[in-house]
Amino acid sequence: MEPDPSYAQLREVIIESIAIPLGSSVAKLRLDKKSWFLFYGPTGTGKTLVIRAIQTECNCIVIDLSPDNLEGKFADKKELKRIFWMSIIVAKNFQPSVVMVEDV
Repeated sequence: MEPDPSYAQLREVIIESIAIPLGSSVAKLRLDKKSWFLFYGPTGTGKTLVIRAIQTECNCIVIDLSPDNLEGKFADKKELKRIFWMSIIVAKNFQPSVVMVEDV
């Protein structure tokens, strides 16, 4: 088993892999980085805190598609599907942006 990463190692990966390419279009073109990331883990480990920090530092929008936000607001699945795809289109057009789905 590999040891768990330290906070400094996590911070370095987040800055190099997410924050710099998200905040700078020049860096995004020159660096060969992924355009999506998946944060997962138990409740209370700081996933939302990392997303809020990225939002603040990169001045990006966060689209929250959590079930708590969408529950009871739409009549059928067709409207929910439309909202999902509209949010993806908004995220592509208004970059930098982060799509967040919590507690699924």
